[in-house]
Amino acid sequence: MHVTHDPTAAAAPTIDFNTFLAVDIRVGTIVDAKPFPEARKPAWRLWIDFGAAIGVRKSSAQITENHPLETLVGQQVAAVVNFPPRQIGPVVSEVLTLGFPDADGKVVLMQPSKPVPNGCSSRRRLRKPPIASSSSSTAQRPGLTQILFANISD
Repeated sequence: MHVTHDPTAAAAPTIDFNTFLAVDIRVGTIVDAKPFPEARKPAWRLWIDFGAAIGVRKSSAQITENHPLETLVGQQVAAVVNFPPRQIGPVVSEVLTLGFPDADGKVVLMQPSKPVPNGCSSRRRLRKPPIASSSSSTAQRPGLTQILFANISD
């Protein structure tokens, strides 16, 4: 089910802003990590604390090559928290932990560059910017990237 990630591949089809907002990406702290020997591909079982509103959720993550088990507890990670639970062998994965493949195709976790509150959302304060009035010919509506970076740095 995982997509083969080719850095030279074309971008995915364009989606609208509301589709993006439907994906609830949150940051949480790994509070426990255990081996997952029943998995078909090497993986860890993670328990991630997303704060009071969401709580601790379980995930299975194929991150064994770049993230030794003993280094995971206490690390913050990004995950999609509003996908339906998925049965992976004997484990129910409740969130999709996010990462990117390195040059060898091994997953590197997506993590904030500095600590943020558990449960912090990529869309927490994200809102559509106002469209510039027609009287200002030089004013432009900021792009999505500008909005994201503006909200991340707040």
